[in-house]
Amino acid sequence: MQRSAQISPRAMEAISTPERVDTPLGTLDFPLGVPTEETANRVYEHLDRLHAVRSFLDAYSGVSMWAARKGFLEAGIKDHDVLLFSEFMDPETLVLTGNADTVYFVTFLDLTEGPLVVDVPPVSLCFLNDLWYRWVADPGMAGPDRGAGGKYLFVPPGYEGPLPEGGYFTRRTRTTRLLLGGRAFLENGDPKPAVERIKEGLRIHRYVPGYYGTSIGEIVTGGTAPPLPWTARTWTAALHRPDPPRFVEGSGLAVNTVPLRTRPTSTSRASWCTTSRPRHSTPRSPVPWPRSGSPRAGPSSRTRGCGRSSPRRPRWATRRPVPWPAARTRMRERTTTALPPGGSTACWRPATTS
Repeated sequence: MQRSAQISPRAMEAISTPERVDTPLGTLDFPLGVPTEETANRVYEHLDRLHAVRSFLDAYSGVSMWAARKGFLEAGIKDHDVLLFSEFMDPETLVLTGNADTVYFVTFLDLTEGPLVVDVPPVSLCFLNDLWYRWVADPGMAGPDRGAGGKYLFVPPGYEGPLPEGGYFTRRTRTTRLLLGGRAFLENGDPKPAVERIKEGLRIHRYVPGYYGTSIGEIVTGGTAPPLPWTARTWTAALHRPDPPRFVEGSGLAVNTVPLRTRPTSTSRASWCTTSRPRHSTPRSPVPWPRSGSPRAGPSSRTRGCGRSSPRRPRWATRRPVPWPAARTRMRERTTTALPPGGSTACWRPATTS
């Protein structure tokens, strides 16, 4: 009779759980291959911390953007107000990567009420990012207007209303708030011509369907018509420039746009509370956390925000597993995240259901 093949002792050793394992976490015990409660708790605490660090790093772009907007609001600079450094930036303004020999202009855009038009001034170099620092457009010299200036139409997520046939550089966005930053260049070392171009050319206004960008032929064949009442100004709206935005002089103004320096632990209350705010200020837009272990809304979310969970046990990401065999029953529970009404920026708690 032919003898059947057997698994080698080396293979058995490789797939078997040792009684004790020495690790950087200390000695972990596995009697009969099953972790003790102390070993399981130690491993899960370590995983919780790894998830917290990863979540902290993944969320930092949103935290940084929200801190900048918070600094603007605290300095009295509202959305669509333009912070203009006509006499250059100085140490009173805390901005990462800023320098002291450039004419900057910066503003936050609000698309919660619908599409927004930005008239970009000529001979400028701009960028436009969403609330998570994701690229949206490069208006100005690097963009499609090639530095000649142009009308940019930004469409918020979920918008399904009418859009123009042409006349705009149209960009769809993934958040309802955006950051527009730009710089203008000196002429013979003088910043005044650049400042004048910005004040003359920069405009921010709501898009009105049926106005500029929609042809008369489109309207008379059933397209979107301008809002009533119709006047001569209705059909010549493009000839009338919108009012300029409110320019706030940035030179010498104390503005802090830098986020707080905190550690990625359960005690960094300010950081995690700030993390929740950009998430829920635009609840319709996707959060850029595609990887497991990141603080995202959904069945596996354990984020509580504001450090309200136990200070020894952060709950940033997935549900904390429990030692076998209790895991078979307890892991059937599910956690859902309740968004605050109206996208409130207040700290929040998820509603737990079983």
